Amino acid sequence: NIAIGSQALRLYATGSGTHVAIGNSSLWSITTGTSNLAIGQYALNLLNGSSGNVAVGHQAMQNTTASTESVAVGIQAMWKNTTGSLNTALGGEALGNNTTGSSNVAIGYTALGAAGSPAANVGSFSVAIGNAALSTNTGSNNVAIGDNALSASTSGADNVAVGYYAGRNVA
Repeated sequence: NIAIGSQALRLYATGSGTHVAIGNSSLWSITTGTSNLAIGQYALNLLNGSSGNVAVGHQAMQNTTASTESVAVGIQAMWKNTTGSLNTALGGEALGNNTTGSSNVAIGYTALGAAGSPAANVGSFSVAIGNAALSTNTGSNNVAIGDNALSASTSGADNVAVGYYAGRNVA
């Protein structure tokens, strides 16, 4: 285990967890689990008993309590996630308001972020590539590729949109 920063790996006492925590309060709550990497202030701050997660960036996956094999890179990427697993978020606030949605891919600033819905959960099995792609959506099984693709969609499911502002009027 490696801990660098004030209160990094604070509650981890014993075991062979192979965790890396770099940054103030990163991996603060972990007592069990293996192979987690947290770089950035409050990264994976509440995680406990989970394995294979990577969080890089200020508050990346900060509120995650239980997740498996998720990756969040960017400031506040997946920061409200609590139990969603198998997610990939690359970009500031990507999957930012997700709480329990799983198996999502979000690449771009606020992609799949459920912006404007602080208590909203992102659905599962969706792909958003591009800044603000699917940024307000809480449905599942969507694919949006392009800046602002399906950005006005709030609860739609089973949609595919490719291109700049593609599907902008789909609810």
